[in-house]
Amino acid sequence: MIILFYMYKKEPSPEAIYNDSAWKDLKAVKERRICDLRGYYQKGWGSWNPTGIPLRVLAFAKCAYPDKLKDIDFNTTAQRLFNQFYGISYKEMEKRVAG
Repeated sequence: MIILFYMYKKEPSPEAIYNDSAWKDLKAVKERRICDLRGYYQKGWGSWNPTGIPLRVLAFAKCAYPDKLKDIDFNTTAQRLFNQFYGISYKEMEKRVAG
């Protein structure tokens, strides 16, 4: 598996990697197993802010084990997490983290 989680770059995208002959021999590319987590990091969850740790773990887990975690919705889980532990909605926390 290849995991894309860089914060400031938008490329290479998964499609760019799939279509680049330099990557073609990698098992992850052959099996189309590139996990694109760039969106989480661009929203501000990629910092070392401890409030984002559970979301990063969930995002990585869903990428690594999509079949086993297909019934777990990221947004619903995030909403429950932030309501229960921080007393705030996920959307409000996203706004605060993004600055």
